[in-house]
Amino acid sequence: MDLYTKPSLFRYLKILQLLLTLACLSLEIMQIIEFTKYYSDLNIPTSKFFEKFGGYGIKIYFYIVIIITIIVIGWYIIRFNVLWRDGSSYRDMGIDGFFAILWIVSGITNITPTNRGILNCSSDNRNQVLECQAYYSSLSCGWANALLFIITGSLSWRLSWEREWRGTTHRQSVTSQLSRA
Repeated sequence: MDLYTKPSLFRYLKILQLLLTLACLSLEIMQIIEFTKYYSDLNIPTSKFFEKFGGYGIKIYFYIVIIITIIVIGWYIIRFNVLWRDGSSYRDMGIDGFFAILWIVSGITNITPTNRGILNCSSDNRNQVLECQAYYSSLSCGWANALLFIITGSLSWRLSWEREWRGTTHRQSVTSQLSRA
């Protein structure tokens, strides 16, 4: 497959991960705005938005995952050429595996409110419906991002294998060094 000759594929996948993360952030902001529009008439503070999800810390955890992803993937995209020349696919596998786990866990925790009947997408209130739709859209983008991190992790593994086979990696595994001796 010669992945080592296709740095643009990896760059585009990282950009897609960043775009999905920014979409999640935008949808989360939209949820807060719609919640505020609906509940401000009832004199309910915005802080109740987080209590609405049962105090599980679901939203806070999701926001932390989003922020960490934006920072790390943004840094990765900015430094892509330097990192690509470094040839350390193991670092990329570690980063992708870490983020795949974070996004899968946040996806599982975000499913909890749907099973507990906290969200009401069949309401007569337009703001509640928009909030609910934004929640499900954000959940879908999160799962798509988890899948994308799994794919890029697999491609990074394949890239490390190709580089070791060709002898172009700076850090070869102990197994490959022993097999060549």
